[in-house]
Amino acid sequence: MATNHLQITGMAPLLYAWLAVVSNTLSVNGAGTTAIALPERSVEVSLSPNCTCAQFCNSTCAATNVGSPETVIMYRLTPLNVTELAEKDTGDAAGDLGFLLMTLQKLVTCTPEQANTDECFLAFEPTIRQYFVETNGKYGPFMRCNPLQFPGNTDMMHVDTRSWGCFPWHGHPPTPWVPSSRSTSCPDMQYCPELMNKTVGRDPAMHHAFDPSRPNLATYFGGLWYSVPSQGKCPEGTAPGQSCSWRLQPGKTGKVVNASCMAKRIMVPIELNGKPCYDECPQPLDRTSDCYFGCLDKAVFGSTAHGVTIPPVNKFTVIDLWNKAFASETPSTGGCPNIEDAYAMRDQE
Repeated sequence: MATNHLQITGMAPLLYAWLAVVSNTLSVNGAGTTAIALPERSVEVSLSPNCTCAQFCNSTCAATNVGSPETVIMYRLTPLNVTELAEKDTGDAAGDLGFLLMTLQKLVTCTPEQANTDECFLAFEPTIRQYFVETNGKYGPFMRCNPLQFPGNTDMMHVDTRSWGCFPWHGHPPTPWVPSSRSTSCPDMQYCPELMNKTVGRDPAMHHAFDPSRPNLATYFGGLWYSVPSQGKCPEGTAPGQSCSWRLQPGKTGKVVNASCMAKRIMVPIELNGKPCYDECPQPLDRTSDCYFGCLDKAVFGSTAHGVTIPPVNKFTVIDLWNKAFASETPSTGGCPNIEDAYAMRDQE
C-alpha cells in the first residue's frame, strides 16, 4: 500500500483516461459532557433535523446518542498518496458522488505546480477509495477534515498532505482543535471538544437537504458525509462501543479506483441528459472547457433555457453506476479496475 508522502512535482495528467475522449456523439454503454458556547458562526450546519449540538453534548439526542453498532461503506475522493481513513472526511456512495461532481472542474484545471495548494491537492493522481467501517452507531456533528499547514508556515494557501486535522470550521489550525473565538459550524454554537473529537460525525452532504431554489451538485443525490476522527479509532482487537467509535472491518479491504474511470462511468447519463446544452458548445465534449462545466448544472438539475426543456437527471441511475464501478472489475459491466495492487507494486520498485 502506498504511504502518505509529500509530492510537489510529477503530477499525472489529471483525469487523463476520461478527458482523452472528446466526441460530438454520446452513447450509453460521552454522557453528561458540558457543552461550550462559541461566540460566532459562519455556516448553517445541522446535526440532524431534530437534534442540536447542545443535545448531542448532553446525551439527549435520540438520533445520535442512542444507536447500535453497524458497518458503513464509506468512500473518499483522495490523492493517491493519502491512504489512511483517520482524520478524513468521507461519504456514502451518493455523498461522495456529489462531492466528485462538485470538485470535477478543479480536478481538470489544476496544474502540477498547484499540487500542494488547498484548492488543488485533491487533483494529485485522484483516486476514490472504499472503506468498510464498523461504527458504534452513535454519530455526532460532521467535522471538516483538512490537510494542515506546513510546520512553521503561516501561508494558508499551501498544505501538507502528510498531516491532517478535523475541526468545526474551515481552515487548518492546530490539531486536536479546541474551542476559540473562531466561527463554528454548529448553528446553536454549542460544542464539546472531548466528546466530538472521539465521535464519528455524520451529516447530509453540504449539511442540508437538496433545495431546488438553490440547487447544489453535492446535495442533489441525497447522500451523507462522515468525518472520522483519529481519537475515536478503536485499539486493535477492540470493537466499537462505549470506549471507541470506529474501526476498519477486520479482514475486509476496500477497493481503490481511478477517479478518471469513475467520472467516465457516472457522466454517461448526465451527458446524455444534457445533450441539448452540450451541443451548443464549440466542442460539445471538451471536458476541460468552461462551456462544458457551464452545462453540468443544467444536465443534472434540468433546465428550460433557450426554449429547450432538459429534465432533471435520474439520480438513482447515476448512483447505480457508481456502485457498479466498485462491484465489478469488468468495463463491459460498468466496473472499474482495482488499482491498489498496481500502485503498491509501483512504490516497491
